[in-house]
Amino acid sequence: MSINAKRYYSSIIIILLLIMFVFSGCSQNVSEKDESLQTIEPISNSQSVNLQLYFLENNDADWAIETRTVDVPADTSWAEMTIRELISGPNDKDNIAVLPTNTIIDKVVIANGLANVYLSGGFSELSVDDELRARVAITNSLCSLQDIKYVGIYGGSGYAEFNEPQAHLQYDDDFSKQLSAANEEKLTEKELMDIPLYFLDKRNMQILPEVRSCSSFDDDLAAVIVNELLKGPSDEQMQNQVVDELSVTVTNVSTITTADNKKIVKIEMSNMPGYGLNIVKGYEAAPYAAIVYSITSAMPNINGVVFLADGNIVKQIGNMKLPVDGIITRQMMSKFESNKISLYFKNQKGDALVKVTRAIPSNEETTGKRLVQELIIGPLAGENENVWPSFPNDLDQADVLDVYVDNDLAVVDFSQEVFGLCQKSRWTIEKEAVFVYSTVNTLCEMNGIKRVQILVEGKKVTSLGGNITISNPLMPNVGIVNY
Repeated sequence: MSINAKRYYSSIIIILLLIMFVFSGCSQNVSEKDESLQTIEPISNSQSVNLQLYFLENNDADWAIETRTVDVPADTSWAEMTIRELISGPNDKDNIAVLPTNTIIDKVVIANGLANVYLSGGFSELSVDDELRARVAITNSLCSLQDIKYVGIYGGSGYAEFNEPQAHLQYDDDFSKQLSAANEEKLTEKELMDIPLYFLDKRNMQILPEVRSCSSFDDDLAAVIVNELLKGPSDEQMQNQVVDELSVTVTNVSTITTADNKKIVKIEMSNMPGYGLNIVKGYEAAPYAAIVYSITSAMPNINGVVFLADGNIVKQIGNMKLPVDGIITRQMMSKFESNKISLYFKNQKGDALVKVTRAIPSNEETTGKRLVQELIIGPLAGENENVWPSFPNDLDQADVLDVYVDNDLAVVDFSQEVFGLCQKSRWTIEKEAVFVYSTVNTLCEMNGIKRVQILVEGKKVTSLGGNITISNPLMPNVGIVNY
């Protein structure tokens, strides 16, 4: 073999070795022996939370506040745990419970500072005075939590005393001690009242609440509610209108009592509520749900709402067939009620994050794992046209192996696929920061979470893309967020 041939083949071998070296570095596997990779010790999947619980003192007239530290499982909201603790009763034997032990928590829905609590069982068997005590105790206990300002409580025995808008602030001491005397106050005598209104989310698929203070009331509160809905949401960046006033005119709103003694609100319109709006097929009932929820939240004694479009009773909405009388109840629209979550996606330049809110149906979980999976799904049509996915397109929801919590720490465990794609991406520090803090900032939106540990296949790694050290827990980065 000639010298030139030997040199040629030697060069080929060197090039092949360099290629093997480069690609082996880009696809490092976390299972390989590496002193920088550490398996994290098992931790609890719960948070230790201090709750303020309201019970009655032995004299049955004053309030006793118990501060109780409880472990809240990751799949349970702090609000639901608070109500569970109220049901379990006081630790101090001198105090009196306000909720029967056979009270059933049907669901708790939290969005935009409003907690809607649905109770049945023993709660529906209380006397009017005992139910008022229970309502005050639930409201004050929940309003001590960081994400709740208003409370609506549904269930009970249907006493006329509680036929008022279900968006209560924390009661002051004077009101609490008066108890039953508080019910003597009439709706029309109040100068200012907080009304829960529901608007469409940015995708026009779910409904989210807004609590609005109204300073005056007509003889028919339903007409006031519809008029407020027609004004649209206060924050158009978060919610969409329910009725397009350019396409639909409301001609009359009235409250009537039927022959079988049902209280019904009748709304007459020139066209269907969703007409003129960009409603996704299969979600045509969402605008109806927003109106029904707004009315039944402010007027709990209303049994349902009837819509008339161009003089005809609406008896079908999309594929949804209504009763012959056209009465739509709150329960019929319950699938549109939503919890709200916050997600961080990258901006168009890819050098910063933008916060996006998303409505999640109330019957679906909003755990940490769900939040990161929503990041992988990416921005959805209608949410924000100026945001882009933070995660590589080749990933799917299964690449989020787990997310668990330990007090103020959230731990997210990614698959090897995530690690490999990050290694191959050859990100700049800015690009890697967007990916890492999209996850960290999103998980820190959860109650009580202040730090996030990122793992790969259950192990700590030094870095995902080579620029940002993630071997220790990270705190949220507010400097990378565009507001």
